[in-house]
Amino acid sequence: MYVKQVLPYLHHGQIADISYSGLLVLLKTSLPVNTEIKFSVALSLLSPEVTDIYARALRVTGLVRDGSSHEYECSLEFTSIGEAGQKAVRQFVDRSVG
Repeated sequence: MYVKQVLPYLHHGQIADISYSGLLVLLKTSLPVNTEIKFSVALSLLSPEVTDIYARALRVTGLVRDGSSHEYECSLEFTSIGEAGQKAVRQFVDRSVG
């Protein structure tokens, strides 16, 4: 039997791009491909309410940038996202595009 284990590692990053199905993030440390992560997002700018989203690292690329504190670009695919999280992501993406 396979047991999924959540490890207490904390990664800080910056969102470079977002879509309905995932994120492109800039990280200071590398993640192994297929690593599953959990992160929290605010459901709105005016509310302290947050929801957890789970994602898998599909691709990790090292970056060389002058003056940047981020060293890795990571493509994340959402693997588990609740209805409230889906709505928040859809609204954010729709406002960014429209």
